[in-house]
Amino acid sequence: MSAAAPLPFEDVLRGLGDGPLELLSQVCSAPLLAAFAIFRHGDARRFQSSGDEMYRDFCALLQGGGLTEFLREFPELARLVHLCVGDWRDAHREFLDHLESDFSKEKLANLEPSLSDRHGGRTVLGVAFASGLKLAYKPRDMALEHCYFELLDWLNTQGAPIDQRVLQISELRGYGWAEWVESEPCANESGVRDYFRRAGALQCLFYVLHATDAHMGNVLAAGGYPVLVDAECLLQPRRSAGEGDAEQEELEDLLSAGFLPRPKIVREDAADFSGLGGNGGESTEFRVPVWRDVNTDAMSLRFVPGILLPQNNAPVLGGARAEMGNYSVEFLAGFDGMYRFLLDRRRMLLASGGPLEPMFSSQTRVLLRSTREYISILNRSLHARYLRDGPLRRELLRAWVGRDSLALPGEILDHEAKALGDLNVPYFGATANEVSLQGEGGVSLPGYFDIAGREIVTKRLHEMDEARLQRQLAPLKSLLILSSLSA
Repeated sequence: MSAAAPLPFEDVLRGLGDGPLELLSQVCSAPLLAAFAIFRHGDARRFQSSGDEMYRDFCALLQGGGLTEFLREFPELARLVHLCVGDWRDAHREFLDHLESDFSKEKLANLEPSLSDRHGGRTVLGVAFASGLKLAYKPRDMALEHCYFELLDWLNTQGAPIDQRVLQISELRGYGWAEWVESEPCANESGVRDYFRRAGALQCLFYVLHATDAHMGNVLAAGGYPVLVDAECLLQPRRSAGEGDAEQEELEDLLSAGFLPRPKIVREDAADFSGLGGNGGESTEFRVPVWRDVNTDAMSLRFVPGILLPQNNAPVLGGARAEMGNYSVEFLAGFDGMYRFLLDRRRMLLASGGPLEPMFSSQTRVLLRSTREYISILNRSLHARYLRDGPLRRELLRAWVGRDSLALPGEILDHEAKALGDLNVPYFGATANEVSLQGEGGVSLPGYFDIAGREIVTKRLHEMDEARLQRQLAPLKSLLILSSLSA
């Protein structure tokens, strides 16, 4: 990696400022446009050919003291602006303190802010140093992620059928640093085949570890290696679903990681966000803002269905994206090989002091609702009428989390709604060997789950045998055929 010139401190702060500016723009755009529409409606120039005179006058009005009056009209917006600035200050003061304590001899070359969802006012940062070193700064507990890559390293050392990419993780108290991964094309066809063999092996491992959230945004194609770059949702606990069809439950268990594409049977089916799918071009359930005539008198905003953009989660050869449906043999071979390898080393995996033991005492993130649902209601709550009326906005968010209470008590639902109200994606967790749900603000719900993540993983390892392997390979084969037909 080539070295880069260090950044002056002023540029460091400017780089950190990109994140809050983007968030502030998202929060302020609707009410500002509403105010501009009222301003424009009272000006006779609106009947003339469009220029930017009214827009410039509106900006001058805001800069001349009108912004204060505007924020008085939108008190909830004023609160959120103050919150964004305060969160930025606190989060990046922490970051700079950690940077100084951990890398005092390094010089910064570049910063990439806001690389994750917002939790507690904090997001992941990309940090590049003048020496060529690049890391991801993650302001959360990194124990489980560290354990995951330690497990991959152990499997490689034990002679796994195909090796996996192991990232170096520096786990510190309440935060950590992860080795940066760049997306790279494959050098040849052999690299593409290896990618899908490794993907099959990872799918087996995700099943055994009862993982979720291995979607397209969390998987990166680094040459012939699929890399899970956000491994915080392993060893998931479970609430009992009651009696059900055993074969259907097994299929859902295989799909629960979100790594495998779900076939698109009809055109109206949901877009594919899976770790091995998401080719792009599909219409999503999201509506995204489209601005027209920006910074002119005719400026307008409308919302249209979003289009899924391709991510860097698939191998690329010669500039073309390799499709999973063409490599089903390699994928199934990877799954089969890893299954048999884990079966042979089951006793070692579960032994006291074995590679799974540290994971069993780690905290995992629990996704009670999808992040897409959270973002959708959060965006809805930024309509001008809710930013004018704080109680109405809080009522909207509380009613939304209560429409499907998930058997959560009011105290936890209140914390969930408050997190959304403060522009955060709510964060829930559970320790892998316990059945308590841990929410934000220190609240917890003992006994919320019926089965701890550790128990699920242990049970799956004990139940591994040839017959179960064949029962899992069968639906995987069918799924791959359907995925190739619907691609």
